[in-house]
Amino acid sequence: MKDPAFIAYDRRTDTVEVGANGRAAVERGHWIGRSRQPGGPEIHHCGAYQAGWVRSDQGWRLQTE
Repeated sequence: MKDPAFIAYDRRTDTVEVGANGRAAVERGHWIGRSRQPGGPEIHHCGAYQAGWVRSDQGWRLQTE
């Protein structure tokens, strides 16, 4: 993100599934990234993502992405 061409990433959650024990969850969705192209239009990058969450005494914490 230190790249001067970087504009932003937008992450959209599609689903969140909490495990039967209530202590872990899986989030799935899609993302799109935008950056500037020298002398041209924005470039768009996109894909799917999955993130793993665990519940702690302090709340939900991201474990894997």
